[in-house]
Amino acid sequence: MKNKIFGAVLLFTLLIFSFGCAKRTDGSSPSEASSWIKYQPVKCDRAPWEQWYLDGNITFVKVPTDKELIVAYYSRNYKVNVLNYTAVMSPAGNVSCDACSVCPKEYYVKIEVLSKYVSKMKGLGWQEV
Repeated sequence: MKNKIFGAVLLFTLLIFSFGCAKRTDGSSPSEASSWIKYQPVKCDRAPWEQWYLDGNITFVKVPTDKELIVAYYSRNYKVNVLNYTAVMSPAGNVSCDACSVCPKEYYVKIEVLSKYVSKMKGLGWQEV
């Protein structure tokens, strides 16, 4: 009986300490505030991370996904860690436009970053969601 009680107390203690040390994969604490921001690519233009890849500033073993490029681009160039990523199709019924460098593409990119980086990202063309 004493072994069961000791085991339960030990397990409970380990759980308490592991929650106190929880970190995100980027090393930040889950208690740090984060925000979602979006980037609207325009037709005929490459997003900054796409141009960076095409210019040969980074190499991958295989062709990277948009998410992998965005994570690498902002981490290496701006020291901003992307916590989450999603590409969102623009709502149906939006006015269609085909002018280069003016009209938005059919989708936009949403990422989650620590709130302390939102101002920096807005200076790079991102908008708050």
